[in-house]
Amino acid sequence: MVLGIGLVYHKTQGARASANAPAASGQPQGVPQNLPRGSSLKSLILPAAGKGPFPVVVDIGGVQGVERLLDYGIAVAKTSGGIASDFIRGYKSANGAVAWLHDNAASVNVDPDRIGLIGLSKNGNAATGVALSAGIGTTNFGEPVQIAPGGQRDPSDRVRCAVNLSGTTDLMQTDRLRATSTGGAMNMTIATAMSASAIHYISKDDPPVLLLFPFDSGAHGWMSGHRFDAAYRSEGLESTLLLTGTGNWDDLVADFLAVHLLDRKSPVRVHLVAGGSAALAGPSNGWFTVARFGDLSADLRVRYAADAGAKTACKPLSGSVTIPAGQTTAEIVVQPQAVGAVSVSLLDDKAYEVGAHRAAKINVLAGDPPGVYAVGTRPCAKASDGKGLITVGRWGSMAKAITVNYTIAGNAVAGTDYRPLPGKVTIPAGARSATIEVVPLRYPSRGQAYKSVAVSLEAGDGYDFGPYCGAACVIITDDGAPNVPDITDPFEVR
Repeated sequence: MVLGIGLVYHKTQGARASANAPAASGQPQGVPQNLPRGSSLKSLILPAAGKGPFPVVVDIGGVQGVERLLDYGIAVAKTSGGIASDFIRGYKSANGAVAWLHDNAASVNVDPDRIGLIGLSKNGNAATGVALSAGIGTTNFGEPVQIAPGGQRDPSDRVRCAVNLSGTTDLMQTDRLRATSTGGAMNMTIATAMSASAIHYISKDDPPVLLLFPFDSGAHGWMSGHRFDAAYRSEGLESTLLLTGTGNWDDLVADFLAVHLLDRKSPVRVHLVAGGSAALAGPSNGWFTVARFGDLSADLRVRYAADAGAKTACKPLSGSVTIPAGQTTAEIVVQPQAVGAVSVSLLDDKAYEVGAHRAAKINVLAGDPPGVYAVGTRPCAKASDGKGLITVGRWGSMAKAITVNYTIAGNAVAGTDYRPLPGKVTIPAGARSATIEVVPLRYPSRGQAYKSVAVSLEAGDGYDFGPYCGAACVIITDDGAPNVPDITDPFEVR
């Protein structure tokens, strides 16, 4: 997967709120630094203009175009990322880079209080996880796992923000659990998979995150972002989850970094991003997301206009949406009426500036046959809860009951570790979903490896299935269990 973000700013929308911001053209202007032997960085480039100390973005593993930040007064540090299924390596690399920058900030002319992280795919997960795990060196999800030598050695070794580009944040909730004997994702142990999952490090003092995910890309898809976003917001933290698609996403990343690394709170800038399509069968609502970057202290009413096609394709839209105080996003919900397209454009207003993403379009589809998906809505079966829950949901028509077949993977033994499952679940007529209950028969003792039950949806009559075809539940003791709240079905709330 290649995602070139480019990070283009516009002179009239300067990330530094400066009339002197350079035009987004030509080669980025930077000064490579000679790093001492033993540095945790592959390279460090300082902006050519300015005296510093400079804010710095740590690019884990290489994100195309990130050097353009140099023209806006942000240094770029590069470090190695994970390879293949080695998620832990990305954590170690990023952790070491952050610690090194804190220790050597004065000598390399960067500001240790203005560090950001960015990564793509598994390195996006590492960027998010390292931003959350300051002060954590060893985890114990069933067995000790060292995610970094010494971790970020002190909670002061923190970063300001993180950008996660399509990085799976919960490795136990992917479509990569079909044929594993170790119980975790991609032949990891459960302890390693959980230790390498950013979602397990959420605490109430964590920094803002920006999550950019494609809608239908399996393990890298939007549902992974939703799981993290829901858990993050439940702790009162700042999370911005947006769908990626065609178009230039540079400005979204640029505005986010400008707010958190360059301290630009005003003017508030808003963007419009297309969400999921609507469908007549069901019916299933679609949505647009309106995002703001800047001051979050008050409600922000954002005005928009819909095109003529919206009058027939969906129920009337109100023409405005309010982003609540403390939040970065709000949704324009599209209730379908007829097959067609709905286009929306943001309107100018004195309360905000409209960013590069001013307009977007979604489709209203017939939605037949229904598609099905799985999500671990209670991902840990703990003694205090008594059972775990996997939800099997559907898009499209709810007129008929459908029976969805699934196979079972993971390292838990049916009849010994958990109550046997039938291999199928029926979604009743008129319902969008049904649940699979994972009922433990025994729990692991201290020092024993945890057990997992993973389901993979299979083909059947009357339905199709897409990338979100796998979900899992871990049978786990209360002692040392991660703080992962129950997650709502992300499509039920639309």
